Amino acid sequence: MKNSLLLLLIAPIILLGSCKTSLQSLRPLLDDLKGDPKVNIEGEWTSDVLGNGFLIQKDNMITGSLGSYEVQGTVNGDNVYLLIGYAGTFYYSAILQPYKTLLIGKYSYSKLSGGGRFTDLAYPLTLRKIRELK
Repeated sequence: MKNSLLLLLIAPIILLGSCKTSLQSLRPLLDDLKGDPKVNIEGEWTSDVLGNGFLIQKDNMITGSLGSYEVQGTVNGDNVYLLIGYAGTFYYSAILQPYKTLLIGKYSYSKLSGGGRFTDLAYPLTLRKIRELK
């Protein structure tokens, strides 16, 4: 009886923890979305939603941080696809396009689909470039 009660109490915690998706497990999605970059977004950026941070671009791959979030992403033409997480766990995805010193687009709590679209509701997101990295 004690074991059954303990299992009933612990099961929701285990299930909740198992629902988290790691950023690393979504890396193949970024590989499918990458293409020839037409833009270089490397620099220091700020956002009202995510905070200040740095994005590093090597060819079409992006790494960096925004606020306390870690960022992984890719560029395909003018499209910038970002996966945003904390402590290795996925929290948001973003699709952005450059406009002057801005990256303008949307973010969502859902993962990107294979076609580079959101699978759920999306909200406006703007990143403003503070400076170039040297």
